[in-house]
Amino acid sequence: MSSSVPAVPASGARLPVGSASAVRVPHQLTGASWSGVGKQLKTLLSNSPVLTAGLLLVGAAGVALAYTVSQADRRRRVGRRRILRLVKSGFQQYRLDILKYVSEQPWNHFEVGQLKQILDAFTALLEDPRRGVIPISALTQIIRKSGVADEHVAHACAKFFDVDGNYQVDFVELVERLNLLVHGSKHRKLSALFSVYDLDHSGRISRDELEQVLRALGHRDREQTHEAAMALFKALDENKDGQLSKEEFLSLAEGVHAFSMNRPYHSVATHFGLLLK
Repeated sequence: MSSSVPAVPASGARLPVGSASAVRVPHQLTGASWSGVGKQLKTLLSNSPVLTAGLLLVGAAGVALAYTVSQADRRRRVGRRRILRLVKSGFQQYRLDILKYVSEQPWNHFEVGQLKQILDAFTALLEDPRRGVIPISALTQIIRKSGVADEHVAHACAKFFDVDGNYQVDFVELVERLNLLVHGSKHRKLSALFSVYDLDHSGRISRDELEQVLRALGHRDREQTHEAAMALFKALDENKDGQLSKEEFLSLAEGVHAFSMNRPYHSVATHFGLLLK
């Protein structure tokens, strides 16, 4: 039994309509291949010493920049670890060293006189002068004395200062957060404040959470608080899912809504002799 091999159409001949045959086009005819581009680039570089030198300089500059940044990060980490050791084991003895370290940080915008005032007030809160940390409970009580009756909300406000999450606040953390509250942009303040309103740490703010925080921060009755919460949700809840994402919450920064970002922290700022804007 012989099998017939289909004839290849002559040049210019048409294939029958519906034919399953396909004409294979050589790869090199579809366009320049990557190997061809590489060869052209190699030729260009070999014929242009100036271009080659320029590329080498750019590459060297990139490596040098990456090294400089990594070294700067390493120095910052080493400096932070050193200061934390002083904070935890010899705060009273090395207060001036710690003060100098904070005053030189790029995020600090307080004058030395203000830092000294904050340091004195901070030291007065210490249970053990040798250890420069205050428990979250101490800051919680300061906030509660300002009129935030809800323990849960006051605790959430105090946790704002606990940058590393160890339920203690050292002097560096305190000044860093106070800088944000006093000198930070509206967007940065709201980003940090989101965790205060997100009481269950779910990554979203529910109406109940918003009402609870607003009531604790000064609204007089439940009906007024409910109306304020509903108004905020109507303005911010774009997808109407009954919760505020962080992106929706941050839209307050571009809005004109009556919303006090620093209200929970006025008592803390007053205690440390600062004026919140």
